[in-house]
Amino acid sequence: MNNKAVFAGTFDPFTLGHYEIAERAAKQFTTLYVAVADGNAAKSCYFNIKKRLKIAQLSLSGLKNVVVVPFKGFLVDFMRENGIEVFVRGLRNSSDFEYERMLFNAYRSQYPEAEGCYLMASENYSYISSSLVREVIAMDGDASKYVKEEAAEEIK
Repeated sequence: MNNKAVFAGTFDPFTLGHYEIAERAAKQFTTLYVAVADGNAAKSCYFNIKKRLKIAQLSLSGLKNVVVVPFKGFLVDFMRENGIEVFVRGLRNSSDFEYERMLFNAYRSQYPEAEGCYLMASENYSYISSSLVREVIAMDGDASKYVKEEAAEEIK
């Protein structure tokens, strides 16, 4: 059995909520790829790809079986090219569930071998989102409460 998975997103920036999902997923798979999306026409990013990769790498440095990589295009193409059949997603609320259900069906229509692994965010992190962090930064607030200590300096 192939025991690789991918946790993908724009991670703009990578938060404690993302970390919690990655840490838990890393316990379930031999290798977890954290794939940082580079170039999404539907979404402009606050941080550039180089900065988002660095923040994710610093955040995940303590997890030995996690590999941070950039990717472009459709996630299932990345999965197919890398022999990955499982994608990991975090769920915070019912809105996330509805979006993820639609995404799951789209992925499966493109790559029938794709399987989703959904992890519920714990109560401590369910309110944290990248948009919250960006908003705090824009208002000159302290966003360090929402990101790994190792990466806090990078988001200032």
